Amino acid sequence: MFKIAVFYVPVVLALIGYAVSVDDCEFEKHRADDSTVSKPIEALKHQVFTALDESGGYKYLIGVCHSVVDGDKVGVLQMELSGEKRNTIIGRIDASDIMHGKDWVMLTYENGDPYRGHCKGNGSEPGEKRRAKIMFVCDEGASDVKARQPRVVEEMTNTTMGCYYLFEINTIVVCQTRPLRTIGLSTGTILIIVFVCVATFCLLAGVIYKRVMLKAKGLEQTRNIDFWKNFGNLEAMLTQTKKI
Repeated sequence: MFKIAVFYVPVVLALIGYAVSVDDCEFEKHRADDSTVSKPIEALKHQVFTALDESGGYKYLIGVCHSVVDGDKVGVLQMELSGEKRNTIIGRIDASDIMHGKDWVMLTYENGDPYRGHCKGNGSEPGEKRRAKIMFVCDEGASDVKARQPRVVEEMTNTTMGCYYLFEINTIVVCQTRPLRTIGLSTGTILIIVFVCVATFCLLAGVIYKRVMLKAKGLEQTRNIDFWKNFGNLEAMLTQTKKI
């Protein structure tokens, strides 16, 4: 019994350690708990995406509430593909913010490495800390929850508005469920439909009755045939009267 306990204790401790070490976003600006705040992107959490800028000089690792560097809570990492091949932290998941609207979600990571040459940095003094904005846009064509390949939209270095990196990810996850549209019928339309149905039923019932019971043939099968004949004669008489 003691040997069994000795065997299972390390396993349990390992599982507990794994559960504690699982990365997730931390939303300090929100009063609700983190899991509730990040619910709009729940299906994408803990996935890592790769994106290249248009010049091909940088590669970005983008984690959705997941660190792309073990044990460092890095949400977005910039990797230089040539030259010094430096890695730059763009934002961290423990400094997250989120906002959403109809068919879109904006996830922001702050507290990245500071700028040096711009964004209030002058080379000797560090400037603003980098931040990443990840825009999740509804795309019903992206049926897989893994979403489409992310796109590097821009790096904003305007000091009057704040500096940031903007990424776009198209996914069906943020698409809101749209209610089914029903076509309503007006009262007048319903009355017309009912009238036509009743008139058709009466006409067919009359034809069947006269054909089966009275052995009528041709136009004589028509319901109230005498009335329609007299109606035609009356119309002819009125026409002749007008001509006189």
